[in-house]
Amino acid sequence: MFFAILGLMLSRKKINSQLKFYSSLIGIFIFIYFLFSQPLIIKQKEFGIDTSGNLINAKEIWDFRNYTPKTIPDELFKTIDSKKKKLTDFKGKTIYVSFWATWCGPCLAEKTKLDSLKKKFNDDSNIIFIDISIDTDKDSWKLYLNNKRPKGVQLISENINRTSRNFSITSIPKHIIVNNNLYYKSLRFIPAAEKYLKNGNLMEKWIMSKQLVIERKE
Repeated sequence: MFFAILGLMLSRKKINSQLKFYSSLIGIFIFIYFLFSQPLIIKQKEFGIDTSGNLINAKEIWDFRNYTPKTIPDELFKTIDSKKKKLTDFKGKTIYVSFWATWCGPCLAEKTKLDSLKKKFNDDSNIIFIDISIDTDKDSWKLYLNNKRPKGVQLISENINRTSRNFSITSIPKHIIVNNNLYYKSLRFIPAAEKYLKNGNLMEKWIMSKQLVIERKE
């Protein structure tokens, strides 16, 4: 909208040249600011994204951002018996969080992999698995829990829009790993989580570092 207005100003003869000049300077400044405030990454042949969310076969021209790891929002969720819980209640633990819904086909399709991951760390008291539903129909969610009896902490969002905003959810299923200091990072695929849950140092390095751009020709 700004550049549309600027274009109209520059094309109108009735507007004096001094105003056009300063408007052009402002426009150039805004363009440069937004250009360099985002990374410029060029996709190359066989471009892809690995299981940790790193870009493969891409060329990073610039990235001036200072990476700050995300911290868990202090949002309230509800248990099946209407008790209130926050993810921050589990500070000091490693938390694996899955956002899902009973109406989400891909979410249900990957439940077997999620159950398998939970079983592998069943005896590790330092790792907590939490499934957060964004169902609007709470009865469907409760029915699923009663029928399937999934392991781990089962919660439901009280405000889907707020949850989506807090955790940058654009689609589900979505998974995040939270360290014991409540910093977290999103993870695309369930099988990739095992290496981070097994290796605390590797997990810390991954969570606290920005997305990598990897040149790999295979």
